[in-house]
Amino acid sequence: MKEKVFQRYQDYQGYMKQFGIEEEEELRQEKRDIENRRFMVMIVGEAKSGKSSFIDAYLKTDVLPIDVKQCTNALIHIRHSERMFLEIHRGEQSYHLEEEEEIRDFLNREANFSKSGKRGELELFLFYPLEKEFQEITWIDSPGVNAEGGLGRISEEYLPSVNAIIFVKSLYGQALESTSFIDFFRGKTKRRHKESRFLLLTGSSLFSKQDRESLEKDAKEKYGDYISSEKIIALDSKLKLFWNACQDLSEEEIEQKIREEEFDSATVLWYQAKGKKDVFMRSLLEKSNFPYLEETLKMFAKDYEKILCLQFLENIQEAYQKQILIFEDQRQTLMEHRKDPVALQASLDAKRKEIQDLSQKIETGVQKLYEKFVQDDFLEAILEKHYQAWKEELSSFQGKRNWEALELWFQEKMKESSKLSLEISEKMIEECQEKLFNDGRKIYLEIFKPNRMDYEVIKADKVRGDFFQISEMLSSLKGHLKANMKRNLENCLYKFTGKMHANCNRLEYACEELMNQQWNSENLRIKMEEISEKISILEKQKEEILWELKL
Repeated sequence: MKEKVFQRYQDYQGYMKQFGIEEEEELRQEKRDIENRRFMVMIVGEAKSGKSSFIDAYLKTDVLPIDVKQCTNALIHIRHSERMFLEIHRGEQSYHLEEEEEIRDFLNREANFSKSGKRGELELFLFYPLEKEFQEITWIDSPGVNAEGGLGRISEEYLPSVNAIIFVKSLYGQALESTSFIDFFRGKTKRRHKESRFLLLTGSSLFSKQDRESLEKDAKEKYGDYISSEKIIALDSKLKLFWNACQDLSEEEIEQKIREEEFDSATVLWYQAKGKKDVFMRSLLEKSNFPYLEETLKMFAKDYEKILCLQFLENIQEAYQKQILIFEDQRQTLMEHRKDPVALQASLDAKRKEIQDLSQKIETGVQKLYEKFVQDDFLEAILEKHYQAWKEELSSFQGKRNWEALELWFQEKMKESSKLSLEISEKMIEECQEKLFNDGRKIYLEIFKPNRMDYEVIKADKVRGDFFQISEMLSSLKGHLKANMKRNLENCLYKFTGKMHANCNRLEYACEELMNQQWNSENLRIKMEEISEKISILEKQKEEILWELKL
């Protein structure tokens, strides 16, 4: 899929280069993003729900600590590498381990609430030789959904950037419905499409087929508003772990292992298989239900890539259509003055002035809107509601000497302020689009107007995430937020006007081409037809992707 789409992009590059037309930088960047993008899956669940067991079972890593008392005390990123090593980030400190025994000891000791206690924020990057089908995916093992303090905050920060979230819930020892789990769906992931969520009900081998199907049905009724029913899957990590462990064992060694481990579910399957390894291994895998999960995840990953490719094709098509507008304008000018070079020169001079005037007008309009948005009174009015809410929240800390909770509260408010700052800059850009592109020659307005791709780049600047010390007062929080907003609005102004200059230069260059007699009307007609053919090819490929996605 990617290769076919990139071929269309190469066609576009070649076409633009052939005629000395500057390629859109945003398209280059979008291609790089698709090429380098890693598919990210976050595993979440309540404490002791079996998240790490699931990951070890699924990825065949056999490295995460999964004893019965274990509870993950860190955010663990798992990525493919030819060799195994561990990067450790604790606060400002970073170091790495390369010996397998050291890594296992560290994970068992430090990434484990039951053994490490609470030692602050810990983020780990485990590089491991994964099997081929998992090598392009980053897996994130997170603390429980009810993790307190910094650990929970770190997990939440990754939620917007992951492509899929797998919720793991144990069928054994945990109620099927829990308040913290439903709150997590409604709160932390409410903006995420239900198709990108999976719910895995682990420990299914402990139940009869009838009971398991009944529990699965209940889960679909309880969580169906948040997760598609086909992505609510009952499975058994222990059976899959046992399957992993038996891969290279003989029938005699498997029988010995079953006697030693006293794993009832595996024992039953072994005797049903009458001691035949191939039958036993098929039964283990089938009972674990991991093949169904793997197929469902693969389909989702493929569809996600298709959506990215579809967007890329649409942006290439938009770039072509802009060029058609320029060619159209050039051809019309030539047709009007083809027999009078003096009149042609005068027309091109007038066009150049019109383009420059329009560019200046838009730039002045953007500047005025920016000045409106950065006024203290304007920002104060926006902030007042948030300020009062924060004041009420802060009053709850009076008389309590819970400094750690207060510091976490300040950090949380800083995250909120960053989101609010981005919303304000987005509002300014939307107002620019609404007010500044409705007066002027349509063909030039279409060229000047930032496209969808441009808007994502213009509005997506990150603001600084400085954290407050407890000694700072609420007024400082408000003042800092205003400064963040102004800084982000200034970034938007700079990017927006930069795009206007680039578009102005493009139109002026088109005038230069006609002055230098690089085109004639017949050549331009042929070029417009060529681009139209390329757009037809893009449309066909888009239709194929939409059909595959069944949209």
